[in-house]
Amino acid sequence: RWGRRGGTEQARLSDLDITERNAIDISANQSPGKQATMVTTRTAKEVDAPGLLVLFQQLGYSVDLDNLQSSLREYNPCRYALIAEVKERLSGVIVVNLIEPMHEKGRWGLISALVIDESCRGMGVGRILLAEAERIAAASGCSQIELSSSERREQAHKFYQNNGYKEVRKRFLKSLIS
Repeated sequence: RWGRRGGTEQARLSDLDITERNAIDISANQSPGKQATMVTTRTAKEVDAPGLLVLFQQLGYSVDLDNLQSSLREYNPCRYALIAEVKERLSGVIVVNLIEPMHEKGRWGLISALVIDESCRGMGVGRILLAEAERIAAASGCSQIELSSSERREQAHKFYQNNGYKEVRKRFLKSLIS
């Protein structure tokens, strides 16, 4: 499973088992007496684009269906889009990008999006997707993983902190499109 690349040991990206993962029981996060709820994670496919569009819109991302389908169709060895399904219904997405900064040694994982359907928040779906993203980043030789979150999303900040993430700096953005 492990190959040598650039003098360091890391997983070959083709060896990462993300096309279909075992279902994970999230019943412990629900009220007593409810039926078992299973979450399945897998790589996003082009057919998932309409559902992903709805998810991204829930957080105010401006994305169009054609661009989303194109992104899912094109192969990018440095980007992973994983979805979570609850009862065979699209319930969440996480997008992980692998970057190689010149100013520091090693790769980094960058989570550019994590969206959980409003009806599934608080059930453990986000925790499962976050763990999958961390697994991919670690297996790809990343020394760290990072993300950004809007200042107004205080519940999300608590979620990230509860999952071991620390606030370390401010983020600055300049749009290059008029």
